[in-house]
Amino acid sequence: MSPKHLLSVRDLSPTRIKELVEQSVVDGIPVCDSLPQAPAVAMIFMEPSTRTRTSFELAAKALGRRTVVLGSKESSLSKDETLWDTMLNLHAMGCEVFILRSSADVDIESLRSFSVGPLINAGAGMMEHPTQALLDLATIWNKTAGRSWETLKKQRWVMVGDLKRSRVAGSWSALAEMLGLDLHFVSPPEWAPETLAPGQTWTDNLEKGLQGATGLISLRVQKERFAEGQTWNPRELEAYVKNYQITAKHLKKGDGLWMMHPGPVNWGVELEASLLNYDKSLILEQVAHGMKIRSRLLYDLLR
Repeated sequence: MSPKHLLSVRDLSPTRIKELVEQSVVDGIPVCDSLPQAPAVAMIFMEPSTRTRTSFELAAKALGRRTVVLGSKESSLSKDETLWDTMLNLHAMGCEVFILRSSADVDIESLRSFSVGPLINAGAGMMEHPTQALLDLATIWNKTAGRSWETLKKQRWVMVGDLKRSRVAGSWSALAEMLGLDLHFVSPPEWAPETLAPGQTWTDNLEKGLQGATGLISLRVQKERFAEGQTWNPRELEAYVKNYQITAKHLKKGDGLWMMHPGPVNWGVELEASLLNYDKSLILEQVAHGMKIRSRLLYDLLR
């Protein structure tokens, strides 16, 4: 890990990524004898969150750490206090690790010079969501690759959905490039990724994109990240469902594709509602691995 922060998956070396995955899957939550009065973990969530916020909070408490959870509306961020000032004040009250979920207008890279404590990016605008990519990786390494990195490299994974606005896609693209994984993308043309790493491809044809796939990662349609003044046309939704919704027909090719989604799922939009009980769904396993990965990262930082 970099000396201070985890803002991108590229802050980790390929070796450390593999270590984190293996430790979280095999060993689970680390044992920690921290005292109740140990320095606290500050969680600043400027956007709503269920899985990320809850798993980080539970992970911190499992390590014996108190948590301070702030949303933008119940803090002085709503009074135009800067994020920098907010974190400095939290540090003055005893917080030593900071977890940040931010909106698109926060330049999280500018926070690399923040020096009073480690900072973890828990999803920044449309940039990256490194811990989500790491927990996804732990899920497929454990479940679909038999805990073998060589087997994982032979698999083909396809990401489908709102690539343009997805921070998960940004982290996954970097992660796949670093580890030599076979990753490809599918979306409507207007939601295509701006850049691709070497070896990664994009298509607007779902059937073509899924050919030869081991599994797929469906992404949420992120209406809240549309540009100002841009509205969601019901006809666009109808077209998306018609051309890009994942159905049982898509998944039952060959031995059946593994299905993932970072959540929250818009059932009936990204995924056909009948897939709620699909036998090769890994969605809840992703959630379970989230606490394990995040506790490992916090443990490293707190040490």
